Amino acid sequence: MSPTIWVVIAILACALVIGGVVGGVRRARRSRGELAPSAEPSTIPAPAP
Repeated sequence: MSPTIWVVIAILACALVIGGVVGGVRRARRSRGELAPSAEPSTIPAPAP
């Protein structure tokens, strides 16, 4: 395997970790004021219509 593939894998892994941390902080902030449903999907929420 070429080293370029490992660079892409590393960038994707970092993006996933950063996205998870940011999403978790946002969810914690949002649920602090109101009771958020525990069955909320951990994926990116769809834009409101």
